[in-house]
Amino acid sequence: MKILKTYLKNYWWKLIIIIVVLFADLLTKALIVRFDEGGNLISFETSLIGNFLVITPATNTGAGFSLFAGKQLLLIISTIIFLLVLIAFDFINKKRSLLYGFATGLILAGAVGNLIDRIAFGFVRDFVYFKFINFPVFNIADISLTIGVALLFLYMIFTSVKERKQAVKTDCENFVKNEEENSNIDIKSQVENYSKSSKKEEKGIDDAKDNS
Repeated sequence: MKILKTYLKNYWWKLIIIIVVLFADLLTKALIVRFDEGGNLISFETSLIGNFLVITPATNTGAGFSLFAGKQLLLIISTIIFLLVLIAFDFINKKRSLLYGFATGLILAGAVGNLIDRIAFGFVRDFVYFKFINFPVFNIADISLTIGVALLFLYMIFTSVKERKQAVKTDCENFVKNEEENSNIDIKSQVENYSKSSKKEEKGIDDAKDNS
């Protein structure tokens, strides 16, 4: 419970992102993808930007690009496992990066949105269609997932670059520290040698005086 409170304290805004995206996804699906009394999909096509972008309801029993079509149980189980792993990783690492938070928030919202469809209907409801390139029909959950993955990829790149810079900085600091230590050792050795040499000279002078 304490871990959950700490997580929500640091990531309360991520919860808002998930709720907003999930609400928008489910609402648009409910308003656009509708069925008649016989359970048949009510088809239509509404142009938003000429022949570039249109709204047309569709159903998908698979994943992206209709992969694993008809294998709902496999997709449901794999999605649940993915969500649990992502949430566990989130709790364990306790990252407070804004970019990481947005990325994982969008991924979680998108995954949950399509998971609800698969459990409730046995398929995912889609309606956004880039007609001019005949791109597979998708939905807001898919958009959220895509943006989230892209942001997570950017986060990984930035983190890698930052870690490399930190490693280089650490190496430089260690090098300077070693050089300073070596320099101090050399100076100390020179002082000791000079002191010994001076003592020998003084002893030689004293011996010469005694002989004279």
